[in-house]
Amino acid sequence: MSDTIKIIQPAKKGLGFPAIWMAIWQYRELLWVLALRDIRIRYKQTAVGIAWAVVQPLTTLLIFSMVFGRLAHLPSEGLPYPVFCLAALAPWLAFQRALMQSSLSLVLLSSMISKVFFPRLVAPFASVIIAAIDYLIGMACLVLLALWYQVPLGPHWFYFPFFFLMGFLVCVAASVWLSMLNAHYRDVQFVLPLLLQVWLYVTPVAYPYALIPDKWKMLYALNPMVLVIEGGRWSLFSEGTFAISPPLVWASVAVVIGMLITGLIFFNQGEKTLVDVV
Repeated sequence: MSDTIKIIQPAKKGLGFPAIWMAIWQYRELLWVLALRDIRIRYKQTAVGIAWAVVQPLTTLLIFSMVFGRLAHLPSEGLPYPVFCLAALAPWLAFQRALMQSSLSLVLLSSMISKVFFPRLVAPFASVIIAAIDYLIGMACLVLLALWYQVPLGPHWFYFPFFFLMGFLVCVAASVWLSMLNAHYRDVQFVLPLLLQVWLYVTPVAYPYALIPDKWKMLYALNPMVLVIEGGRWSLFSEGTFAISPPLVWASVAVVIGMLITGLIFFNQGEKTLVDVV
């Protein structure tokens, strides 16, 4: 037997997107294993199983439709309120799931992180994949609901991939930030539910963007989920012009890019002491 000792260590890497995606691609099998593991754990020993992924958005939709649609009589831009609401709830619930899962992703893999090298970004990315599955299930429910109410697809549907990409980048950026923050400061997991609750009500999920006064729209555009949700709903069902002006769209895009770049820098710095804190 050879006495040669092989030391496995991370390759030199930069913060550039090609290097990041290459690292994720090289460890794509681990990414899928972690995602599938979390899905199994999530529905393990449940009587309904994966059907909970359908029950949650539909239950939330029922509550919102009763409270905001029937009691508060909020406008729905000419759409049946359930369709109007679910078009926003599907991306929002996926975003919420991504943040909740990713905030714990590094902590839950602490034993693996301390023993085996792999790109630490795989952990929060796995949470985004799980959220993407929730999103697809929510969108399938939206298609069925639109067929039930006979709501046709709007003429701006070809813009939808852009808003989907923006939603994906927001999930990645927020997940990268929260995973490393929670690894160093465990208070994050207790603050996050409150933050998400507040975030929900400053995002046009239950109400249309048109209700926001003009003087607040610039500040409102700094919430990246506004563009994702309002844009997705508009591209799928609206026949009118987009309510968010081009300067505010670009401001929101700049916020998302800034979140992603600073998140990757913060993650890279925090990774140096990660083994000592998880």
